[in-house]
Parts: sequence; structure tokens; C-alpha cells
Amino acid sequence: MSLTGNIISINQIVDWFEDFSQRHDQLNSYGYGETYDFGTTIQMTYPTMWVSHSDANSIGTSNKTTIPVLTFNVMIVDKINIQDNYEESNSFKSDNKREIMSDTFQIGQDLITEIQGYWDSYGLILKSDVTMIPVVDETPDKVCGWMFSIPFTLRFVNCSFPASPINI
Repeated sequence: MSLTGNIISINQIVDWFEDFSQRHDQLNSYGYGETYDFGTTIQMTYPTMWVSHSDANSIGTSNKTTIPVLTFNVMIVDKINIQDNYEESNSFKSDNKREIMSDTFQIGQDLITEIQGYWDSYGLILKSDVTMIPVVDETPDKVCGWMFSIPFTLRFVNCSFPASPINI
């Protein structure tokens, strides 16, 4: 992670997510963009992490400050095993959804732990609790996992004022 001055850009935050995905032993690919682009813009190797922007973003205007609140949605999913196996022939469900839900939840916890332990030292702070939504995708990829909605506030004013005086 690198930080130039006190300004944190959206590009830096997205790069930090990608860096986490590359270092995590359980993740095999990473993507960034709108959720409707998931699986269509790049070839996914599962389990994967996909980062997108939430609709819930703001710039604080109380106490004469302009501190942004940025919320990112982080989807962590794996491919469902839909092959027949021994248990299925004995009338037991035989997919791996429960295992995926457990594993992807743990990866999400690892991400939140890293954010709390390291990212805040760069000025990116969790604003509130992280909400989680189960994800079950019925497209041909057949994936499941979790979407984590992560709200950040910046410790510093992320603004560059014009260098010349205002002419009023």
C-alpha cells in the first residue's frame, strides 16, 4: 500500500482491494466494475472477489467539513458443484453451497480484519458495521457466496483547493 500525501483516491482504494485478493490464499481472481458486469468482462477463476460501488455514498457537510463517505460492495463467491456423487444416490443433497457460504464468509472476515488493522492507518476508516447479503447466482456459472457492503469514511479532507484567489 502506498499513500501520496493525505489524499486517498478511489483508484487507491480499488487497488488495495485487488492487492488483498492477490495475497489471499483462497482467492483465484479479482474484478472491478458494475455488478451486472460480473463474469462478462473478464474470465473468472473461482473463488473470486468482485468490487463495485454502492449507491450509498455522500460527502459530509456538517461542521464545515467535506469528509466523504464511500461504500463499496465486495462480492466473494465460488462455483457450485452440481455433479452427482455418492451422497446424492442416497437421497442427500450433494452440492457444496454450505461449504462455499462458510469459506466466503471467512474470506470476508479476513478482509474486514485487514481493513481494521491496516487500512485505517492510511486514513481509510470503517464508518459503521459491514452488512452482508447472501448471493446465489442462477446464471450458467452457478455461484454462491456473500456480498459485503463496506462503508468507509476518510480521516482527511480529500480536496485540492484552487491555487488562485476567488474573484467575487
